[in-house]
Amino acid sequence: MKPIAIIASTVGGVILVAGIGIGAAFVFSHHASVQPVAAAAPIPSPTHTRHHHHTKIVVVPAPAAPAAPAAQAPASSGLRYAGQGPNGGVYANSATSSPFAVAVADDYAGGGGSDYEAVYSSVTGQTYGMSYQYVGNGTIEATGGNGALVQFTYP
Repeated sequence: MKPIAIIASTVGGVILVAGIGIGAAFVFSHHASVQPVAAAAPIPSPTHTRHHHHTKIVVVPAPAAPAAPAAQAPASSGLRYAGQGPNGGVYANSATSSPFAVAVADDYAGGGGSDYEAVYSSVTGQTYGMSYQYVGNGTIEATGGNGALVQFTYP
């Protein structure tokens, strides 16, 4: 190796070692004076323009409960209103008392809609056989007893 190369590599080595030493001295001398630093607040992300779609909500109240059915006019003429039965108005002819007419409708509903019922009259204290027949439009006609004729609605 040439003397110039030896000198250059020696000088380079000395410089390298000196640089490492100076760097180490710098780091260690400042290490003692390092103070904790509070973490920086995160940088907010860029804001985005958002388009909000507004939906209109309409609350519709539930429909009101249906009113009690009005007393229907009797299918047969010559009948009068006798009272209120379990499903609406009860109508009777002139040979039938109002309490008996309502009892006829009550017994039919209580018997489940049979074709024949024995119905007690609180007016006469007797029991009368009544035959029931559907005459249309939700109307039942009962006949029997001593010329009794009763009409009423039944579902």
